[in-house]
Amino acid sequence: MLHKKILLVDDDADDLHFFFEAIKEIDPTLICAFANNGLEAIEHLNKVPPLPSLIFLDLNMPGMSGIEFIEKIRPAYKTLPVVMYTTSSAPEDKIKTRAAGANYFLTKQSDFHKIKAQLLEVLEMDLSV
Repeated sequence: MLHKKILLVDDDADDLHFFFEAIKEIDPTLICAFANNGLEAIEHLNKVPPLPSLIFLDLNMPGMSGIEFIEKIRPAYKTLPVVMYTTSSAPEDKIKTRAAGANYFLTKQSDFHKIKAQLLEVLEMDLSV
């Protein structure tokens, strides 16, 4: 497993729950931190060492969208992998997030086993830039 500390930025409590449960089944030693929006995530990055090795980021959140978050952090965190993790499957969202600096785009699944399979696949990827 390439990644050991993960930050999930998402404002949906159900998505947070399913994500956490899937991660714990994949590897109980993974460290997961959560932020409810982009502003909390920036505070986390600035205050909580060590940095995550991977960020999963929702696209649509109140206060600061996922794209705004990526654009805000990229100057300081150029090599930190970010996976856009969203319900959207729109091609234009994929293009926008890649242009903003996301390393990968993942459409959320509604089935727990599919979520787990998706997350396992991403956790084994080399997303270095």
